[in-house]
Amino acid sequence: MNARRPTMAVALAVMAAVAACAARPETRAQPNPAPAMASNPAVAVAAAKPPAPDDTGMPAAKRIGPPDVPSVRVGELVVAVLPWGKARGLGQNGGYLTASDATTGKEQWVQKVYEVAYDPKMEEDVQDVFIESLIAGPAPSEVTVSDERGGIYRVDLTTHLVRTVKPRPTER
Repeated sequence: MNARRPTMAVALAVMAAVAACAARPETRAQPNPAPAMASNPAVAVAAAKPPAPDDTGMPAAKRIGPPDVPSVRVGELVVAVLPWGKARGLGQNGGYLTASDATTGKEQWVQKVYEVAYDPKMEEDVQDVFIESLIAGPAPSEVTVSDERGGIYRVDLTTHLVRTVKPRPTER
């Protein structure tokens, strides 16, 4: 029984040391990127300049999320931006509006304002084009939508007809 006590004491000491190291980030083991760097200069450049951390210490995202666009009331409808269309089974993120009854809050319809063309060779999240602004008018039953790449559109809330006022600069 005495032979087990030193073993248990050693085990407790090791566990305490591991816990102390885990609590201090500067003592965590870092991966050694040297083998990858030696064989691939592009990896060496990427490893030399990691993404800048945000205030949480995590690497910064490739792009920020969609802007928070306030809804507008037009007559008896509340028109709002639907940024995450794919989450609702739609074909793209960005470019959708929803209209809800101003009294009941019940959604009446969803309308695609513009198409987002995805290149399968690129990550989809960097290709999403989100609505940047939504304003009522100029006609009494329409809204004007601007996307983050400079496109401007008008949506007739009665007919759901979408008219491009100004195409995105990359569109002809």
